Amino acid sequence: MKKRIVSMLLALVLAASLAACGSGKDGSGGEAKESGQEQSPEENSEEGTGEAEQDTEGQDRADSGADGTEGKFDPLVTVTTVRPFSDATQGYGEGEDLENNAWTRLMEDKYGIDVKYKWVAPTGEEYNSKLNLDISSGELVDFFRVDKKQLSELVEADMIQPLDEVWEKYASERTRNLVEVEGGEKVMEACMYDGKMMAIPFTGNPKESAQLLYIRQDWLDNLNLEAPKTMDDVIAIAEAFASQDPDRNGVDDTYAVVINQRITGTIAPLFYAKGSYPGSLVVGADGKLTTGFVDENTKEVLELLNKWYQAGYIDLEWFTKDSSKAYEVLVNGKVGLCFGSFSDPLYPMQPQHDLEPESDWLVMEVPGYDGEPVTNAYTLGISAYYVASGEFEHPEAMVMMLNEWVDLFYYNTDDGLQREYINSASGAEVWLNAPIMVYRGFKNVQCGLDITDYYAGNKTLDELTAEERGYVEQIDGYKAGDQSLWAWNKIFGPDGAAAKVQTYIDRDAYIFNEHWGNPTATEVTNGSILSDYQLQNYTSFINGERSFDEWDDFVNEYRGMGYDQILQEYAEQYQLGN
Repeated sequence: MKKRIVSMLLALVLAASLAACGSGKDGSGGEAKESGQEQSPEENSEEGTGEAEQDTEGQDRADSGADGTEGKFDPLVTVTTVRPFSDATQGYGEGEDLENNAWTRLMEDKYGIDVKYKWVAPTGEEYNSKLNLDISSGELVDFFRVDKKQLSELVEADMIQPLDEVWEKYASERTRNLVEVEGGEKVMEACMYDGKMMAIPFTGNPKESAQLLYIRQDWLDNLNLEAPKTMDDVIAIAEAFASQDPDRNGVDDTYAVVINQRITGTIAPLFYAKGSYPGSLVVGADGKLTTGFVDENTKEVLELLNKWYQAGYIDLEWFTKDSSKAYEVLVNGKVGLCFGSFSDPLYPMQPQHDLEPESDWLVMEVPGYDGEPVTNAYTLGISAYYVASGEFEHPEAMVMMLNEWVDLFYYNTDDGLQREYINSASGAEVWLNAPIMVYRGFKNVQCGLDITDYYAGNKTLDELTAEERGYVEQIDGYKAGDQSLWAWNKIFGPDGAAAKVQTYIDRDAYIFNEHWGNPTATEVTNGSILSDYQLQNYTSFINGERSFDEWDDFVNEYRGMGYDQILQEYAEQYQLGN
């Protein structure tokens, strides 16, 4: 269980895992089938197949239907790629492997595409090392995944080809909408060089991961406290939880919040409520570009944390603990207030609930000082980019396979297809075998809203996707008494955490982090030095080792170490005023 939870919380793998776990404990899901979905991909493999057309360079292209989803290569074409996953994670059936599984067979049977892998790297770090060697040697596979720096280098070296034509011709409407929903024009702009689309963005869902407020409802009840309406109320509750024995054990052993050695992550909303966004490049209230690190409102939050440290309201060893160690105080029942994404009920709250089955958590939007939801900082929803080598004769194959991923992973309502291509009956994550994928912004929010409608009687089970029916099965299991499924009810159950994010969406309570490209020159040389210096001084201010009378000295020191120069370079790089 611990291994599964940890894997689900790894950056973008988290989003995919939540998106893929919709088959219940046994992966069976429900019995309903989407109206109008009359054929499986295998049954439909010959549909819409026509004679290949000849392009202007004389190479065969697959036929394309009106929405880019139809067509099959004839004869079969082989495409090569690489991937950053180990074979052990793929959920193979008996006799299957990397190049023989449900997804590779689907691509061959339906599209005439034979997917071959040059190599597989077990970690992201090793993937980048091996890929950089391939790039430096000029030995590229047909298509592969890169980061922004690699993309820029490949464009400059003229090693990859534009994808405007194949995207325009083959990308389905669903695929286009999915890619653009998270960041609109900025997503596609990030792929453009000299007006040409040089990559397909591997989109994510940062807006969907906006931080929510979780509060122990049983502790509120013990102290006769009401749910907070403003950030002042949140702070008052945190202090009460740290000082008034909310667990009624007669021991002064509880804390206000979870805080780790990186400071701004687990308590980011405390800064957001003050209009400060440390680490995000935004236009401040004064109209100037800032990352929030030296702003006066950041200082005010650090002063609050210093007050809590002096009073013993936060773990006195917080600065020695990474996020995993910091969350142990919550798992062990010593913290009753936490900021986190919609997925946090899986971890750290489910392990805590396992230890205290009578406990429960209220989940709500984080209120600002004025009572309105705080404005969350978010980054451009791109975790990587797919590119096609200049020698790849059939780049349209990338888009055709991506269309299939989008349809099966996000829009399928057939339980048989869910078990075959997403999660098997045993729960194996078959979806990991897809050769190319992107993540859909707000998918989990929609699941939460749909399931809320189902329990309110506004949707039938048949109207839910296969994934959503899987969540319903888990929620029903919890309602029948299975406490191990508590987290799924808290995430996707009626008015659960996922659905709560809709409030942020409705109010557009987001501020964009303008820094989404390559690091600037000064950032490359001075960035790590500045980061270490900032963290060292924040820690000293919180722990009282440095007086806040010296805040201006810190600011001047930080600016002189290259911060002002980096801001100027940001302004020039993104064509922002400063």
